[in-house]
Amino acid sequence: MTANGTIWWNELHTSDENGAISFYTQLIGWRTFQLSGIDSLKPANESEPIYTVWMMGWNQAGGMMKLSPNLASKLPPSWLPFIAVTDVDACASKAEALGGQIVEPPFDVANSGRFAILRDPQGAIFGIGRPGDFDQG
Repeated sequence: MTANGTIWWNELHTSDENGAISFYTQLIGWRTFQLSGIDSLKPANESEPIYTVWMMGWNQAGGMMKLSPNLASKLPPSWLPFIAVTDVDACASKAEALGGQIVEPPFDVANSGRFAILRDPQGAIFGIGRPGDFDQG
């Protein structure tokens, strides 16, 4: 597992996935592939949310997903770093106790892990996660 406290994933949340793909593939040379946004071991399916993975050569460079209506009301299109933690629920609770906010409470993604999205007391948004089968470490 990725070490606790390590930034292990970056994810673009955007309202314009096609525009982002065009921009980053031309700017940086990334390629993409798409998976189910519900189960990372399944291929993309039009009836489910789609998750796009950025690729640089054979290495995963990050991910992208459509900004959900719930998140769109809380944050603009932006890159979201995820920090590895051993206990997502405990970390989210501790963040609140320290003056942070839970933007998106802990949730599971099949074959990927458990995650939450937080805001620090200064207003910065970040994710925490316990990587499961999908481990970038």
